[in-house]
Amino acid sequence: MSKRGTWSGLLGLAALALPPVVAAHGDSGEGAAVATLARAAIVAVEPAAGLTREAFGERWGQFEIQVRRQDFPVPAPHCRRHVILRVPAVAPDAPGREQQLEQRWTLYRQALAVQAGREAALQVPLDLSLYTERSDGKVALRYCNAYARLR
Repeated sequence: MSKRGTWSGLLGLAALALPPVVAAHGDSGEGAAVATLARAAIVAVEPAAGLTREAFGERWGQFEIQVRRQDFPVPAPHCRRHVILRVPAVAPDAPGREQQLEQRWTLYRQALAVQAGREAALQVPLDLSLYTERSDGKVALRYCNAYARLR
């Protein structure tokens, strides 16, 4: 399994046995980590199911996953309810745009599958260089949003 790839877990009853956040690992001090989110951690995926691949591209591949604050792998002390995990847009003139859109489409579809219980977990690379604060070697979110690191 690659660091940047996503992983889909076991199907069926295995999803019930997983904790909401399976892991957060890989913060090398460069602002990156990987969060593995199980079904119970995901509150919503926006836009919701039903979006076509064409419409997804028209939205520049941008979407959000709302995650229960207590289940998010990075502390969010200023949040009351949910952390919004944002997957940033791909500009129309970005080099490799179609490949980046396909990567985001795959991640979006996996998030919906985990939310629906068809997959057990989802790995999302996090960008901890944005909107975080570090103190005593620990990282915390400044606000209620975090960003996926997709390249």
